[in-house]
Amino acid sequence: MRTDGTGEHLVFVWSPAGYTIEVRAGGPPRPGASVDEGDRRQRVTKVAASPLPGDSRACAYLLPADGNGDAPDATAHVHEAPMTIAVALAPESEAHATDDFLTLLGRYPEGASVVTVDADGRRFGLTVGSLVSLSLDPPLVGFTVPNDEAIHEVLSLAGGCAISILAGGQEWLAAQFETSERPIAMWHGLAAEPGAAGAPLFVGALGWLECSLVETTDLGSDTLFVCEVRELETSREAPALLRHDGRYGPV
Repeated sequence: MRTDGTGEHLVFVWSPAGYTIEVRAGGPPRPGASVDEGDRRQRVTKVAASPLPGDSRACAYLLPADGNGDAPDATAHVHEAPMTIAVALAPESEAHATDDFLTLLGRYPEGASVVTVDADGRRFGLTVGSLVSLSLDPPLVGFTVPNDEAIHEVLSLAGGCAISILAGGQEWLAAQFETSERPIAMWHGLAAEPGAAGAPLFVGALGWLECSLVETTDLGSDTLFVCEVRELETSREAPALLRHDGRYGPV
């Protein structure tokens, strides 16, 4: 990934409190490098285009390292004083800011996928809009799950999941699993086939991933699940299903 010639790059950093996007001097660190962020060791999962609209700088995506003891990459430029774009909120404004936060991000289109788990014959499913590619080698994806969802603990215990990436026209399916608290009867009549580990794969999706759980990170109200893709299958060329401003629709 080339820099834009400004001598700067972005760093996308996960932490237990959420994430920040920071501006750093110099070129981005290489994928796979270990770097120090304060008192936390981070791993560069990928270097890709900036997630900010209209920004041509490269962005290094960091996740907590797995504790393998590797020394930080000396060329990573991680000790520069960062110019953070994170905003600190006064306590009295937190409720209002939370509403603004949800409203603003609701205007940002996100994909729709259903994460499913089979726990000794009991099925759980949850629609997520946070699915993201984290690494190509190994193939890693990540998504977040609210801590109060029933599927949260089951995911950790099962050690893996299946992910159906929904197509346009499957709005009803996305709405069906906006919460994982669903009676067994709600699964009757759904067109799904069991994956290699038993987790349901929904018919008509754009494609399917079958994953094993690599690690989890507490992000406050949610948990980030990082998974390695074990099986992948694509289905058909069709519009993808997106969620925008609280509504589902094809694109």
